[in-house]
Amino acid sequence: PATPPGDDSVSTSIAKSAGGSVGISVPAPAGSPAGTAPTKVAVNWTSSTFATPVVLKIDPTPSGVSPFVVKIGNVLVSITVTDSSGAPVKTLASPLDITFVNPSPGFVPAVSEDGASFRAVPLLQGTTLPGGQPDGYYVDSSGTVHLLTRHLTIFGIINKANVNVSESGRKTPQAGSGLFGDPTRNHVGATVIRGVGGSAIAKRTADGGTVVRFVLLIDEQASLRLAVFDATGNQAVLSRAASTVRGARQSGGPVKNMQVVIKRPGTITFAIKIPRGQLVPAKSWKTYRLRVSALDFDGNRTVRFLSFKA
Repeated sequence: PATPPGDDSVSTSIAKSAGGSVGISVPAPAGSPAGTAPTKVAVNWTSSTFATPVVLKIDPTPSGVSPFVVKIGNVLVSITVTDSSGAPVKTLASPLDITFVNPSPGFVPAVSEDGASFRAVPLLQGTTLPGGQPDGYYVDSSGTVHLLTRHLTIFGIINKANVNVSESGRKTPQAGSGLFGDPTRNHVGATVIRGVGGSAIAKRTADGGTVVRFVLLIDEQASLRLAVFDATGNQAVLSRAASTVRGARQSGGPVKNMQVVIKRPGTITFAIKIPRGQLVPAKSWKTYRLRVSALDFDGNRTVRFLSFKA
């Protein structure tokens, strides 16, 4: 069983090749609203995690953490393991599963080696950590966050504003700056794009061209590439100078791939101009496809297609 070593931390001895679990209740940080429930944190391991007897310690008040990081809602724990000689164990044969029950809504899993620089933990596609990947997380049906790790350091669920290293290891700009990569306007994993109000709508213009109007909900900053294809796969030329995004007219010459950088996520209205001669006459009602490709700060790509008739 776990035994408190005389401070807020919890330690437990683990036999060779034994599975098990140890938990701790992390009180709400100072300044939290009265009645804020503590966050329950548990560390779980399997029989293949430790090949020798070790002592595992969970500390809910890690030393050296920057005062800027310790904010209302943040939950931080350091996890250390020592062998029978007292030497620290840094890497694990199989992952630990660190669970956070009742984390603050909207906060994100992160890791830190020094208590000042925090890296966002990547979201897993399933519930296992792929070989060679140091850490990752998933959320189960109850809302509990499972942070899987093959290394030991400081782990937590923190405000996005405290994240200064992205999931791919890139240094982010200052939180709240609005610059591309701002952690308060991004999330781990690929951009989610949803169409709003059905398929794109195309209308002929007085000069014989076509304007395609559509609305997208984009949930993080992304660099978009817009392209139009006919039923045979031919790609149309787009007029940047006659197109608008959020009502703002774009600039530049004709292009086949129109690039737009979205720094302020949300609901976005597009009106893309296709010059005369690029589409068949309206009476044929031929179906076209609009491709929206989004690349986020970490290089994750999302592609979505909308159809329209002209």
